[in-house]
Amino acid sequence: MILTFAAEGADRGGMREVDPGRDLGVVAELIAEGFAGDLDGRAQAALREMRRTARMWPFIGWLAEADPLLRESLSGFVWEEPVPGKRGLQVAANVSLNPAVGMRRWSVICNVVTRPEYRRKGIARRLTMAAIDAARERGAEGVLLQVYAANLAARQLYADLGFREVAGERDLCLDKAARPPLAEAPDYIIRPLRPFDGSAAYELAQRETPEALQWLVPLRQGEYRPDVLSVAEQWLSGLLAGRRVYRLLALQGERLAALLTLRADRRGPVHGLSLLSDAADRGKIEAALVSQALRLLAGWPPAPVLATVSQDHKSTIEALQGLGFKDQRTLLVMRKNLR
Repeated sequence: MILTFAAEGADRGGMREVDPGRDLGVVAELIAEGFAGDLDGRAQAALREMRRTARMWPFIGWLAEADPLLRESLSGFVWEEPVPGKRGLQVAANVSLNPAVGMRRWSVICNVVTRPEYRRKGIARRLTMAAIDAARERGAEGVLLQVYAANLAARQLYADLGFREVAGERDLCLDKAARPPLAEAPDYIIRPLRPFDGSAAYELAQRETPEALQWLVPLRQGEYRPDVLSVAEQWLSGLLAGRRVYRLLALQGERLAALLTLRADRRGPVHGLSLLSDAADRGKIEAALVSQALRLLAGWPPAPVLATVSQDHKSTIEALQGLGFKDQRTLLVMRKNLR
């Protein structure tokens, strides 16, 4: 592979490709430090997996040599700088490049992080450009990345490199002390999701989840229509972990209008909530669904409820705000076509 920017020599550092056996542990700590406070549950799980892979690398490294897909999922670039007052180099910045799980013809740029003392030196730009070139060499049709809307400097960098915003998820938080009264939706029936609802629920999720988000985190039909064995396994694992997933749907006649998923966590800092509704019903059913869902938390430890919805679903956001949810942050998806 030919890099856009060559390394600057062993004594002065510069850019080089990631060596998983050498770098994964260091990169994990760099990510934990650089994104402290911004890692959601999914990101924290990925970070734990990175650390676990780093520890196990002496035993599993041969798998990466035998499996090109595994090696590709661990690729990227690091930037090294001399250690002040010492001999040797330290990893000052990182960028990871992975295949998009839901669209293998696309690549995902992630974990773009630089140590504070090396920021504003153009290092992140060089690493990102190297990742774009690497994706192009692999034959990718394009690249995706995620960035918080409040990170204006990073958004400007990516815009300068040709990325454009295509989707986003907005987090809103309800304080544990606030529980809204039960709202009504006389034109709808609200009940738990049943196995025979699975196909309609999956179709709603496919229709109302932006395409770019599905490329990053694919929808799995089994999550909406699990078999008996899967239900039993989920119940047992949830019982052991102190977690439970509730799913409520809203029907207008026989038509599925909305689906709410509530993830209650006995040990976690927050309970999670996600909500999808048909465009025709948006703004009409959310208050009733959410207020009923919150009653399911009566037997759980009091904790904030974090709701995640598409930033394009304005009526849903307004309904949540009316119930006392406060804006927390928005995670944007940006895309750059390579063909």
